[in-house]
Amino acid sequence: MPTPNIVTNPDTGVRYYADPGPQEGHGVDLFVPLRNGEVTNPSGAPWPNLFGLPEDRPELVWYLKTAPQVREYDDRTHHEIATWGPVPYASPKPGGPLGTWEETLEVKPHPQDVLIGQIEAAYSQANSRLYPPNGDPLFRELLDEAEGRDKVNQATPAMQELLGLRQRIRDAGLANLERQLFLIEEIKAGRPVDLSAGWVDEVS
Repeated sequence: MPTPNIVTNPDTGVRYYADPGPQEGHGVDLFVPLRNGEVTNPSGAPWPNLFGLPEDRPELVWYLKTAPQVREYDDRTHHEIATWGPVPYASPKPGGPLGTWEETLEVKPHPQDVLIGQIEAAYSQANSRLYPPNGDPLFRELLDEAEGRDKVNQATPAMQELLGLRQRIRDAGLANLERQLFLIEEIKAGRPVDLSAGWVDEVS
C-alpha cells in the first residue's frame, strides 16, 4: 500500500491528505473543539474545513489532540488520575488551532489496605503454582502412601523423590511467606514494593 501524500496548510498548520480520491483534502489529525469555552467533543474531531483551510467562527476554537501518555505502572499497586486540557501555542496561526490538547497523568499508590490485599493475593497466586500437578488429588494420595512407607523404611526411590519434592514445596512456601511479610512491612513503612519479583512459584 503506497504511503499517502500528506501536506501541511501553511496558513493554519493543519495537515491533510493530498492524493486524489475520497480522502483528498480531509484532515489527518483529530482536534478537540471548544464552543464558547465548553468542550463539545473530548474524543476529538477532524478539522472542520477541507485542505486545512482557516476556521473563522469566533465562538469555536480548536486544539490539536495529542497521543495519551504511555502507561508504565503496575495497576495492582497504583492507580491513575488522568486529565486532559489545552496547552496554548505561543504564536497560534490565525484561523488555525490555538494549541494542543494534552493528557496529564498522575500515578498514585493504592491505599494501604488495598496494597496489603494485593500482596496477599500475589502470595496465594505464587503458592497455587507450587502444588503439582495442577491440584490433582492423586498427588495427595501418593504423598500419603510415600509418608506411610517412609515411616517403616520401605519407601522406594520414587517415593523418596516425591517426599523430597514435598519438602522443596514447603521450603518455597516458607520463602513466599517471608516475602509476603516483608512486603507488608515495607507498605506500612510507606516504601514502594514490587509485586512481580521475589516469589517462588516453581520447584523441580
